[in-house]
Amino acid sequence: MRFLSTVRFVLVAVVVSSVWCGLWGQASMKYQEPPKAIVELVDTRPTPNVEVSPKDKDGRQRLLI
Repeated sequence: MRFLSTVRFVLVAVVVSSVWCGLWGQASMKYQEPPKAIVELVDTRPTPNVEVSPKDKDGRQRLLI
């Protein structure tokens, strides 16, 4: 009989803590923006990409920017 009361206590504790954590986890939070330095780093224009073609039969290469 003592085992059943312990099991009930544990089940009640789990249910109460689950409900409590669920309600606490739903607290409204404001949108958090990153620091200005991070925003500037991400919003910059990409650097140019350079590709060099393989040599043709005359030994010339082309540069693509």
